[in-house]
Amino acid sequence: MIVGGGGRLLELSGLTARMYLFFGALTCGILVVLMKRKMPGYVLAFLSLSTLSLILASILGKFNGAGSSLIFIDIKPLLFVFFIIPTFLFLDRLTNILLVNKIIVISALTMAIFYIVILAALLFGALDFRNFYVLVSSSNEFSFRGNEGFFTYKGFVYLGIGLIFLVYSKNLNLPKVMSVIVLTAAIILSGTRGFLLALSVIFFFYLVIPKLAKGRWFYLVLFLIPLAISIWFLINTDLGDKMHSDSIRITQIKQVLKNSNPLSFFIGHGFGIGVPVREVHMEIAFAEIYHKQGMIGLALWFLWFLHLTIKYRSLNKMRQLGRPYYLSCIFIFIMSLTNPYMNNPIGLSILIISHVVLNNLTRYETNNISLLG
Repeated sequence: MIVGGGGRLLELSGLTARMYLFFGALTCGILVVLMKRKMPGYVLAFLSLSTLSLILASILGKFNGAGSSLIFIDIKPLLFVFFIIPTFLFLDRLTNILLVNKIIVISALTMAIFYIVILAALLFGALDFRNFYVLVSSSNEFSFRGNEGFFTYKGFVYLGIGLIFLVYSKNLNLPKVMSVIVLTAAIILSGTRGFLLALSVIFFFYLVIPKLAKGRWFYLVLFLIPLAISIWFLINTDLGDKMHSDSIRITQIKQVLKNSNPLSFFIGHGFGIGVPVREVHMEIAFAEIYHKQGMIGLALWFLWFLHLTIKYRSLNKMRQLGRPYYLSCIFIFIMSLTNPYMNNPIGLSILIISHVVLNNLTRYETNNISLLG
């Protein structure tokens, strides 16, 4: 699920690998719940609010004349909210939570190493760019930047998440330090401004400032070195026309605001109703949510983030374990200011996992129940 990006590298009968994983896990989860498990209150509340918002936005879209196919296109990625059912069943023990930590880090490192090796092969001519482009471009999982061989992959968002998990893991030994360097290098070489901005904000406010308060200026130096390298790389490398992608986002915002009215301000236009420049999904997740579900829709996402924050802040002994999950949520929300992550299965995956982990850590810590059972 993590290394597979959007899942379209592996398709069978029109369904992606991610879809098969989702339906398989959901089926097993529902069967287990029906046979012997009850859903916790936080899972029931999450599913109830999510289902209600999906139904209301679909009805509103139909009322405003949206076609059924366009409504379904909007609903399809959001159906991933039901992934919380198998997730809460699996992440009920500390051993399983720690296993997810390892999976995230190993998956991120695997992608980083493959990316650096492939990029080096392209830059030095060991791999023919045209053959590689033909091989991967049909999947719509890769985006190529400029004329120097740089590219990004939809799953690369987990490079940033993997870096967060590594930096905030216990006992940073030499292998972990080397892993941090590899992940940082891959993120810089991806040339994705959103990754660099989001990670810079997170590490500055949640790592550098707390360390500076204790007089540890070395962390500021560690922060500024990769930041300076990133800026130099973005300035001195051909990564394609950024002005075009920026102008599309600006146009989307203008058209969303132009189509806004007093009623849509609160409830939106419904699923299936786009804007001229984007009939379906928009690059900016917050703009799409506002356009289709209004301020009420945005409020639901804000309440989710507030809930995650409260759960994280309530942790004491287990705060260090919950910190990378909470910061990964912040990473996804910041990235969604310019990209459709939070309302897409790629971003929803870590949001749902973090939701379950933080709720379980809080519940078990409050009730002094061991997670080792």
